[in-house]
Amino acid sequence: MRSISIINTGIQVVNVVEALRKNGCTENYLIIGQFNLHPDRIKQIEIMLKDDFLNSNFKKIYGLPKQFSPKNPLRFISYILTYIKFAFIILRAKKYDFCFFGVYTDIIMRPIVFLSWFKNRKIKINLIDEGVRVITDAANRVKQLKYIEKQKQRKTLFVRDFYLAITRKWIPPQITYFSVYDLPLSGDDNIELNEYGCFKNNNPYKYSFESGAVVIIGQPYVELNIIKQRGYEEILEKIFTDYAGKKFYYFPHPMETIYTSLIPSGINIIRSQYPVELLLLGAKIDAIVGFNSSVLYNAAKMKLCDDISSYMFNDEHYINAESIESNKTLAAMFGEARINIRN
Repeated sequence: MRSISIINTGIQVVNVVEALRKNGCTENYLIIGQFNLHPDRIKQIEIMLKDDFLNSNFKKIYGLPKQFSPKNPLRFISYILTYIKFAFIILRAKKYDFCFFGVYTDIIMRPIVFLSWFKNRKIKINLIDEGVRVITDAANRVKQLKYIEKQKQRKTLFVRDFYLAITRKWIPPQITYFSVYDLPLSGDDNIELNEYGCFKNNNPYKYSFESGAVVIIGQPYVELNIIKQRGYEEILEKIFTDYAGKKFYYFPHPMETIYTSLIPSGINIIRSQYPVELLLLGAKIDAIVGFNSSVLYNAAKMKLCDDISSYMFNDEHYINAESIESNKTLAAMFGEARINIRN
C-alpha cells in the first residue's frame, strides 16, 4: 500500500505514523507543507523526523525550500514553482492508495490532494487531526454534502478542478477523518479513531513526570500582543495557588520567548522537540492546564488525565477587543469538550 502525506505540525507527524501502521502502508512519501510555516515549527518537525522510530516509516521526505518566507517578495513565484515540483513528484509516481493531509484550507494542501485523487479516483483521502481546527473543518464538510453529491455526478475537468483546488473550493468526493475526536459526520464520510496504539506500546519518548504533578501548557499571548504581560503573570499566579503543593511542569509554546522571566524559580520548564501529547502518553499526572490551547483539546479527547482546565483571562487583560471574542468562541468549544473553564 502506497501513501502520500502533507503535514505541518509535530502532532501530525505522530498521527500520520499511527495511520500508516494502522492501514498497513509500506511505501510512504511525506511532504512538510504549508506556506508561511513558522521556522520553529519547521525545526521541530525536522528534528522529529531524524528519529529512526519516525523516519523509518517513510521512503522519501520532501521539505519546502527555505525561500518560502512570508517576507519574500518573490514568494508568489515560489508558490508556482512548488506546485510544479510537487505535481511532478505526484504525477510521475505510481498511484497512491492513501493520502493524509492536515489543514483543509491551506493553499498547498488541496492541490496535492487533488493531484493524488486525479491519479487514482479510488484513493482513500484522510484529514488527520490538527487540534481544534479540525472540528471546524468537519462542520463545514457536513454542510457541503449536497454540493459533493452534485460533484459526483459530473465528469472531472482537470484544468477547472485544479483551479478550484488552488482557490480552496475543490472538495474531495469522500474524506475519512483520522481523528481522536467525535465528529458530527454523515453521508459517505466516516471516522477512524486514532488510539495511538503504536506509541502506547513502543513509546520511546517517555518523560519522567512526578506522580500527581500539574502540567502547564504555555501560549505566546504576550509575544503576539494579545495579552498584557501582567495579565499573563496573574493567571499563572492563580494556577500556582489553585494547585498549591503540587509539582509543576511548564511547556512553552514554540513561539514563546520571554517565559523564563514569567515563570518562578523551581518550576520545571520542558522544551521538547516532540509534541506534548506524545510525552504525556501514560504519564500519571493530576492535571493539564493552559489557555485555549489545542493541546488541551487533544488531551481531553485522548483522556490523558481527569483534570484538564483552560484558564480565561479577564477582559482588561487583553490588548484588543478582537482577541476577547476569539477566545470566548474557543472557550465555548472547550466547554463542549468537557474541558473545565476557569475564570
